Amino acid sequence: MENQGLVVHGNVQGGAIAVGSHSTANNFAAAADARLQELGLDEVRARLDQLLQEIANQPERLDAPAAVNTAAETIAGELAKEQPNKSLLTILLDGLAANARSVTGVLTAAEALRLAITAFL
Repeated sequence: MENQGLVVHGNVQGGAIAVGSHSTANNFAAAADARLQELGLDEVRARLDQLLQEIANQPERLDAPAAVNTAAETIAGELAKEQPNKSLLTILLDGLAANARSVTGVLTAAEALRLAITAFL
C-alpha cells in the first residue's frame, strides 16, 4: 500500500480528521451537542462539554488515555441517540472514572455528567 501521507504547514484543528483510503472520522461530540440542544437538555450538554474539555486538557495525567478517550466518544455517541441507554452511560462513566483516578477535574466532570443524566434523561 502506498503511503498517502499528510503534509501540514501551520495549524490544523478539527473535530474529526481521518487520513487514508479506508479511514472514517466521526465527531460524536458534535452529534451529541446538536441532539442535546435540540432536546433542550442544556445541563447535560454543558456537563458533556466540560468532561470532554477536562480530558483534552490533561491527557498525560490519565492512567489510560486511549481508554478514557474511547469511553468519552462512546458516551457522546450514546447521548446523540434518540433514546440513550442510561445503564450503558453509567457503566461507561464508571470505567472512565476508574481510568482517571489521578485527575480530579476529569473525575468531577464525570460525576457532574452522571448527575445531569440521572436528573434529565
